[in-house]
Amino acid sequence: MGKRKNIANNNVSDNAAGSVPQKRVRIENQTELDEDEGVNGAVTINAIKIKAFAENRALEIQALSEVVKNVGGNHMAFQKLPRHMRRRAMSYNLKRVPRRLHSVVRAEIEKTKSPGKGPSRKHRRRPKNLLSEYERRKRRVEWLETHIWHAKRFKMLERWGCKLAHHPNDKSGRACYRAVRHHCAMQDVSFEHYIQIKGERQQILNGLTHLTSQKTGLTFAAKLTSHGTREGTLTLYSYDSYPNKAIGSVKFLWQPCFNQDGQDSTLWICCHRSSYELVLSEVKKCFETTSQALHSEERIETSNVMVTPLKGELVKIRLIGPASNMVLSETLKLYDVAGFLEKDDARLQCPSDESLEAGVEEDDSDYKRQWWKGYYKKENALNVISDQSQVWEQLIKCHSPGEAPNNCVIGLTVRDPRLLLPPKRTKVSVINSGNLTTSLPNELFTESVASSALWDATVRNLVKTTKISEHKLNEMRSHNQIPGSTLDLGEMESAIPVILIQRPGAASMNHQSSVPSGFSSGWDLILPAGWAMAFWIALVYRGARVGGLLEARNIDLLAKKLSTPWDYPDTSSGQDELLGQSKELELKYNRRPPAKRPNYVKLGIPSPFYFQFEKLVGDWYQHLYSSCLDLSDKGKYFVLRDKKILNLLNLALTQTKKFLEEKRKTPKGMGKAVPSGGGHSSLLKAIAVDSTDQIASALVAVHVKLIKRGVPTMNSHICLPNASDLSMLVKKCNNPEPVEKKHPDPFRKQRKEMKKKKGNKKLKSKEEINSQNSITQSSHCSVSSEPEGQNKKVEGADVTSYKSHSTLSNYNLVDCTTRQIAGFVTYGAYSLAAGHGMGIGFCSVLALLQLIEDQQNCQSCTILSRRPSSLQYRFGSISLIV
Repeated sequence: MGKRKNIANNNVSDNAAGSVPQKRVRIENQTELDEDEGVNGAVTINAIKIKAFAENRALEIQALSEVVKNVGGNHMAFQKLPRHMRRRAMSYNLKRVPRRLHSVVRAEIEKTKSPGKGPSRKHRRRPKNLLSEYERRKRRVEWLETHIWHAKRFKMLERWGCKLAHHPNDKSGRACYRAVRHHCAMQDVSFEHYIQIKGERQQILNGLTHLTSQKTGLTFAAKLTSHGTREGTLTLYSYDSYPNKAIGSVKFLWQPCFNQDGQDSTLWICCHRSSYELVLSEVKKCFETTSQALHSEERIETSNVMVTPLKGELVKIRLIGPASNMVLSETLKLYDVAGFLEKDDARLQCPSDESLEAGVEEDDSDYKRQWWKGYYKKENALNVISDQSQVWEQLIKCHSPGEAPNNCVIGLTVRDPRLLLPPKRTKVSVINSGNLTTSLPNELFTESVASSALWDATVRNLVKTTKISEHKLNEMRSHNQIPGSTLDLGEMESAIPVILIQRPGAASMNHQSSVPSGFSSGWDLILPAGWAMAFWIALVYRGARVGGLLEARNIDLLAKKLSTPWDYPDTSSGQDELLGQSKELELKYNRRPPAKRPNYVKLGIPSPFYFQFEKLVGDWYQHLYSSCLDLSDKGKYFVLRDKKILNLLNLALTQTKKFLEEKRKTPKGMGKAVPSGGGHSSLLKAIAVDSTDQIASALVAVHVKLIKRGVPTMNSHICLPNASDLSMLVKKCNNPEPVEKKHPDPFRKQRKEMKKKKGNKKLKSKEEINSQNSITQSSHCSVSSEPEGQNKKVEGADVTSYKSHSTLSNYNLVDCTTRQIAGFVTYGAYSLAAGHGMGIGFCSVLALLQLIEDQQNCQSCTILSRRPSSLQYRFGSISLIV
C-alpha cells in the first residue's frame, strides 16, 4: 500500500510542477494504430483509435449481432424458450408467451397468418356481386354480349383485344357440317365493327377512290350497290398504294335514298376488328383538310363529310344453312305498326323526328318505347311497311337463302323475341334441304324494302335504353292468369328495327365441286346494341347450331372463300396472325424431346414454322431470269387481286389445253419484251399481263384439293411435278405418288460428340444445357440441298444459333428439294363433303406460269403437296380463289 501511494504522489507532484506530457506528432495517412519502433526494429502499439477501428469492423459487428439474435437456429421466438417455459398453443395464442416477447411473436404471427377464407360461393353468385366481378374482368379485354353464354360451352381465346369463342367443348365438327349442309348454323360476329361516313355522295366517292382500285372489282361507286339494296365487298389499300400495302377486306352498305330529306348520303363500312383502327385512320385521312378539320377521339368532321365510328352500337349475328329462312321466320315476328296506328288515330298527331329527338328526356319510358309512332308518321311510311311484309312472306317460303338475290338487303321492325320463346328447345322442320329450286326476282328488293329505322342514331339509342328488363318481364308473367301463356303487352311492347343481309354461298355447281350451289349461303342479322342475348336465345331455341372461329374457317374452306385476316398475308393483321400461329407451332415443337419430333433437316423443310413468301417470289424470279428481284421500292410482296388476270389464269389452270388452243387461234396484242430465259411471253399475253415486272413479286390465293389420300396442313409445300411423276399418274400405278429423298444432316457429328462428352451423367450447368438445346434445334431446323453422302459444312451457319438456321440465305427455296416449291398452304383440313383433304394457300405467279408451261398438253394442271413432317408427296388439283 505504501508503494502505491508513493507512486501516485509522485505523479501528482510531477503534474503540479508543470511538466507537460509529450504530444504525439500527427502524420499524414495515419492508420488507426500509432506505432513506435523499439529495440531491434520491433513495433510497439501505443494507442488505438476507437472510431476508425469500429468503422473498419462494422460488418463483423453486424454479423456477430445477427448471430446473437438468431441463437437457436431458424426457429420461431417461442421455440427458442427454455423447455420449462414452453406451453401449448403458443404458435397462435399470444397470451401464453412471456410479455417481453409479445412484440416479436406478434410480428411473426402476422407474417405467417393465412390470407383467410374468401367469400362463399353463395355470396359470389349473387347477381350484384356477379355483375361487379364481370365488370372488373372486362376492363382488360372486351366481351361480346353473348360472352357468358359462350364461356360455359366453348373454348375461349383472346384475339384482337376481345374474348372470342374458338370451338365448342364437345365434339361437334360433323354436327356443324350437317347443320350447314342440311339445317342452320349460327355465329356471333359482333367483332366486325362499322364506320359511318355521312356527307355529299360525290365528295365521299372522291375521297374513297384513294383506297380502292377498279381492277379488283366493284368499288363504292358501283351502280349495283348505290341505291342501298345490295351490300358490296372490296379490298382496301393504304392511301394511293395499290397494289401494295393492302389493309383487308371490308363490306359496305349505302343508306337507301328513301326517307332522306336532304342531299347527304350515309355509308356504312364494316371491317374486321383486327384492321378496324387502320381502316378508320385511312378513311379519316381521305377527308382531312388543312384548313377545316375538327379532330376528336370519336369523329372527324369537315365542311361536308363526317366520319363516325359505330363501335359498340350494332350487333351482328350470322346464320348459315338452308334452314336459316325457317329459323328466322319463327324468331322474327313483324311488329303490327299499321294495326296499332289504325286503332289509335287520336295519337297519330305525334311530334316529328326533330321534336322527338329534342324531347327525349322529357317523355316517360313508355312513350320512348313507342318511337315508331313518330318515325312512321311520314308520307308513304305505311307503304314501306306493307312492301317489307310482302317480301318477307315470300322469303320465308323459300327453301334456302340462296334463292334470294346475292347480298340483298331487307329492313324489318320486329317484336320482342323474349315474349315468343317456345317452352323448350325445338328444331324447325326443313321442307327441302337440297339444291336451289327457284329464285326471287331482283325487282322485289327495292329501296323501300331495304330502308330501316336502324340507320337513325336516335332510334338506336331509344331501343337500347327502353328495353324491358328480364326481372320486369318475369314479374309480368307471374301475374298471368294462365301460367305459361304468351305475355301480351300491346303498344308497350318493344319494337326492334333490324336489317337482314343475304350472304351468297358457293358460286356454281360443276364436276369438280364437292358442294352444291348455294352451299354456306345464309343471312347476317344486324341488331341495335343491347339486344344480342334476346335474339341469340330465341335462335338457339329454334334449333340453330352454334359454332366458333374454327367452324367458320372450315366452312369458308369448303366454299372456297378467304377468311379474314388469316388469308390476307400481305396485310399487317394477316401477317400478325400467321406469325402468332407460327410461334405457337415452334413452341409446341420445342417442348417435345428430340427423339419425339421430326428432323426437318432430313425431311428437307427449310422453314417448318414460318412462311417465306418474300424469299419465294425472289427465288423464282432468280430461277427463271437469272437476276435478283429488287423489292426495296415496291415492298416485300403483294397478293394479286386483278379480276381480269385472275379469271384468265384460273382458266389456264383448270382448262389448260382448251385455254391455250383458243389463245393460239385468236392471239391478242403483243406485250412488252420478257427478259431472256423466261419463255413465258405467250402465257403473259394470254393472261393479259403487259410485262413480267407487273407480276414478279405477286402471290395468288389458290385452293388445293388432293386427289387420293392425305390432308394438307399449315406450311405444307405446293410443288411442281416432273414428267416422270405425271407419267406414273397417267398409268394409274398402285403407288404413283413420289417420295422425297432424305437430306443429309450436317450437325450429326456435333450431336454425337456432345453425347460422348456427356456420357451417362446429367448436365449440371445451364450453359451446357443451352448449348445442347441450341445444337439440337439448329440441326432439326436447318436445311441443306446437297445430295446424300456429302457431309459438307453449311457456309455462314452458326451451330449454336437457332434463328440463323431457320433463316439461311445461302440456299434457293425453289430447288432445295427434288420437286420445285411453288407455294405454301396456310390452312388445310379434311373435307366431309368431298371425302378427302383440301387447303387454301398462296403460290408465286411465276411458279404457276411454269406449271402451265410444263403441263400445256394436259386437260388441267396437277400439283404435288407435301406435309412438313413427311417425305411423301400427294397429287392434287389446283384452282384460284377469285
